[in-house]
Amino acid sequence: HIGTKASSLFPLKFCGTRWLENTKAIARFNENQQYILTYFNYLIQKKKLSLNDDRFTLLNSFIRDPISPAIMQFNLCIMSEIEPFLRDFQAEKPLAVFLFERMKVIIMQLMKRLIRPEVIEASTLRKILQPGDDATKLKVFTDPANLLGAQSIEIGFGAKGVLKKLNTV
Repeated sequence: HIGTKASSLFPLKFCGTRWLENTKAIARFNENQQYILTYFNYLIQKKKLSLNDDRFTLLNSFIRDPISPAIMQFNLCIMSEIEPFLRDFQAEKPLAVFLFERMKVIIMQLMKRLIRPEVIEASTLRKILQPGDDATKLKVFTDPANLLGAQSIEIGFGAKGVLKKLNTV
């Protein structure tokens, strides 16, 4: 990586189970994305990497996708909303009594990004989370009539900035 003179900042390890560590990894990925692309091009040119490796193919196509920085910025935006909740509830204190109310706030914030306001008002979280017919409850999330239009979805300032640079907004 350093040998390509791309960058001396190395990617951070992504953790599949502890979400709190992933914000830093995604932010570093955003900083390094162009350098990682340079490194991949170097590896391909020197034939030091198998193009048949599924992991490489997936990461290579993601890095080359012009929309990928917006996807990562959207992830950072969502993680910044969820992190305080995760941090608070990883404590040893008895916090179960506060769990529903805090989860409700987070779920409603996330729903407001994607679902029309009048649908959210008509569908209380208790209705969605109570036992019963899952297909009916999931209709709130899956019925296209309930979802915001593509231009109305709140993706965050970082993702909007990336898309404006690409002139796709």
